[in-house]
Amino acid sequence: MDPFLGEIRLFPWGWAPSGWLPCEGQILPFNTYVALASLLGTRFGGNGSTTFGLPDLRGRTAIGQNLVASTNPVLGVHALGSAGGSETVALGANTLATHTHGTHVSNAAGTTGPAGAIPAVSSNSTGAVSRATYVTAAGSDLVALNSATVAPTPGTPVANMQPSIVGAFFIATNGIYPPRP
Repeated sequence: MDPFLGEIRLFPWGWAPSGWLPCEGQILPFNTYVALASLLGTRFGGNGSTTFGLPDLRGRTAIGQNLVASTNPVLGVHALGSAGGSETVALGANTLATHTHGTHVSNAAGTTGPAGAIPAVSSNSTGAVSRATYVTAAGSDLVALNSATVAPTPGTPVANMQPSIVGAFFIATNGIYPPRP
């Protein structure tokens, strides 16, 4: 069965069969692929007069467009040809859920030995411990830590990719011109 012109398929090999091109964002001349250019326009690049672009599906997951106007899109509005997302994400203070890092400290006079003890404020301190001091039991004299002690900091980017399998996307440059309804 012949493919529709512009049809995109995922193949389990890394070379373009005859009549197909890889979907790697190439900019092509209109005059070489007139029928394909009439379907894609400049949705994926090109200048609109002499060139057009192919979709770039390298490292991408395809998302279906909502074609039924009466239903709400699941992930917001996605125009044909639009791209988004990221392979990594760095979670910073503005992206973390509100939470606390509570701990108990005491302002009682402390010792220098931490075995079985909790941090304490030294007797000459004004919010930051000037030397390591500890107290063996928390009393009623607990104090809050300075916010700089427990403030979250931006993280290192982490993987944001769903479980995947890699294939090669190709677009048909020859085939049946899709009839419009």
